[in-house]
Order: sequence, then structure tokens, then C-alpha cells
Amino acid sequence: MNLSKMNSSSNGAWGQVIQVGNVSFGAFITGLYLFCWFVQINSRVSILEIVRFEFTLGVLCILCSIPRVFQSSSKVFDAKFIAPVSLYVFVITLYVIFSMDVDRSLDIYIDRFVKFSIVAILVSVNVRSVDDLKCILYFMLLAWLRLGYESSVGWLTGSLVWQNQGIMRLHGSTTNYAHPNSLAGFSVTSLIFGVFFYRFVDSRLVKWLSAFLILFSVIGIVFSGSRTGYVATFITSIFMVKNLNLGVNKLIVLFVIVFTALVSFVPVDYYERVGTIFTQEEKAGRSTEKRIEILEDAWFVFKAHPLGVGVGAFPSVRNTYFGRSQDTHNLYLELLTNIGVLGFLIFLWLIFRIYKLATRLQGLYEADKTPNGRFLYALILSLKGYLIARLALGCFGMDLYEIYWWVVLGFVAACNTKFSDCLNQNSTMLSGAR
Repeated sequence: MNLSKMNSSSNGAWGQVIQVGNVSFGAFITGLYLFCWFVQINSRVSILEIVRFEFTLGVLCILCSIPRVFQSSSKVFDAKFIAPVSLYVFVITLYVIFSMDVDRSLDIYIDRFVKFSIVAILVSVNVRSVDDLKCILYFMLLAWLRLGYESSVGWLTGSLVWQNQGIMRLHGSTTNYAHPNSLAGFSVTSLIFGVFFYRFVDSRLVKWLSAFLILFSVIGIVFSGSRTGYVATFITSIFMVKNLNLGVNKLIVLFVIVFTALVSFVPVDYYERVGTIFTQEEKAGRSTEKRIEILEDAWFVFKAHPLGVGVGAFPSVRNTYFGRSQDTHNLYLELLTNIGVLGFLIFLWLIFRIYKLATRLQGLYEADKTPNGRFLYALILSLKGYLIARLALGCFGMDLYEIYWWVVLGFVAACNTKFSDCLNQNSTMLSGAR
């Protein structure tokens, strides 16, 4: 038995109501929602903003998913996820109620936390086959390609490049990635998917699209001038090299190609920008000094309130103490200041569970050489790299209430609850063959 034999048939009458080819309607609409969210479709088409298209689409996704949630044969999350997810949701909710800035906490809770956590459920429950999983993922990657294309065109034309901190820096085409650091973070994570899908998925179309995704990602990383992006790229490159299985000779050739391209096409200003990571001396601005000041203020607030000040309440509390209101610029201090030591440990426990399960699935998928098996192997490696990248980026940015963690949780949960039984049978058969 292997994954290539899995079809899109579903258990129960509810799941057979609507199909789009081999893809369930729930998966199609969930993928479409992710595409619209990432490209911020409402801000691009005024009529869609007027009719609240994104919200309407989200409600439709939820309505399509409700029958799946209550199917006896359908699991939303693996049992090992239930405790950390439930505790994390409980702690966040608690720190909204007892926040030192309830209005801001409530806005974040409704507009981000609840909305994005539902995404994880939508992805998990609407995947009934590999085709469903591909549909949702490729919708998301198509949105990433679009964003990468727009920023690359903005780099070529100069329309998204202007001076910041002494160098010309590339910005993103949407408000979510307008800041160079945000664009760099997005580009690092999209690079990981591009690399692994190009390496392990045999489809020519996927390889071509992955190649473009890699190109757009490299442009975004290099020309954003983001030291955050450079550090995260270095860290995730170690993970990628380790898992590409290229061999020493191919790695040497790859290194020579990348090094030659960087030397040939990247202006000296960006090399100097990398150097400031170590020298802390900037051409213009006081970015490093400001970051150190924020870290010191955040540490002071944490020591004064070790149980936390509430969801997103740090700027308000900081303003009370110091007359400054900029946020933490650090995921780990955001955790400590917002939801305290207990919340910090629960979040890390959740991330550990996700990564541990993804590692187990990686071992199972590696044994399956079918096209679907290769797809799932590339996906799980990409998700692990995505987590590593977000944790690395968290050293210099605050992403606690963003969609990233929930996207990974949703995809890993979907892979585990839908395909692990099949893969375990494969693993048993392979062990017996040995």
C-alpha cells in the first residue's frame, strides 16, 4: 500500500456533497481563502472590500468545515496536540481578560488570534486526500509567487526601493510585507519551500514554479537589506543543506554558483550591511541603538511583571514606565512580557510537539518513493524549515500573533491525521522486507 493509491473518496455522506474534480469543495475554498489573505485581495479590488469578500469567504470556509469537524471518523488534531493547543488558547484568552490594555488585547485576540487559529482547523479538517492537501498548499504557494513577483518587479523598476538606514532597501507590495524586514522574513520562508519542492518533487511544472520562487525569494532577501533576513537565511541554510541529500561534490558546485552570483550581482552596500551585524556601526540611523533600548525596556517590564502584562499590552506598559511605546522586536521577549513565564513555556511546548511530530512524519515519508510520497516529503521538510526560520526571525521580530504558527500546525496536523496510518503500514512492510 502506498500514497499514490490514495484517492479522494471520503468517509460519510457529508464529505461527498460537493467535489471540484478530485478535490473536495472544502479544500478548494480553504486554499482560495489562504490565497486571498496572503495577496490581500480586498485592498486590491475596491468592490471586494466593499462587499467584505475575504470575511464572506472565511465564513463560507467555516460553514463547509462544520460537518467535517463533527464526523466521527474525522480528527481535527492529533491527541498529542490537544493539551498544548488547549492550554495555549486558554492562556491567551486569560491574558486578554486580565490585560493591562484590554482594548488592544481584545483587538489582537479577535482580528488575529481567533482568525488565524481557525485557519489551522480549516486546513486540518478539509484535507481528506493528497489532492486536497496539494490544492490548499499550491493556492498558498501561488500567492507567495505573486508577492515575490511583485517585489522583484519593484526591485527591477525601482518602484519599491528607497533609501533606509543608509542603503537602498526593497519593500514588499502589500501592507503585510511593506517593511523590508517583513519582506525578508517572508522571502526566507518561501525560499525554503522553493528549495525542497524543486529538489524532491518530480513534476516539471512544480520545478519551474519552485525555481521562480527561489529567484524571487533571493531577490527579496538580498535587496531588502535586512540583517534579520540575513541571519535567518544563514540558520535555515544549514537545515536545508543537511536535508537536501546532494553529496559533497554537488554541494561544492552549488556553493561556487551561489558565491559567484552574489559577487557578480550584489552591490557592495549590502556586504557592508552584513558587516554591521558584527560591528554594530551603521551608515545612517540608530537602528541598533534603538533595538538595544527596546530589549532593555522589555527585560525591565518582564522583571517587574513576570506573570505578564497581557496580550499585546507591552507598548502601553512601556509607555507608562519610559514614555516610549515601540513594541518588543523580539518574539521571546514578546512572549515573556505578554503572557509571562508560563505562557512562554506552553508556546515552546506547542512548537516542540509540532516539530517532533513533523520529524516522525519525515522518517515515514522518506520511505515512500511514489509521486505523492515525494510531495509529502518535500512538504514536511519545508514545514520544519519554516518553523526554524520563524524561530530565527523571532530573535529580531515579534510574530506571536501572526498566521505562521497556525499554518504550520494545520498542515502538520492534516498530514498526521490523514496519512500516518497509511504510512505506518508502509513502514511496517518495509521493515518486514528487510
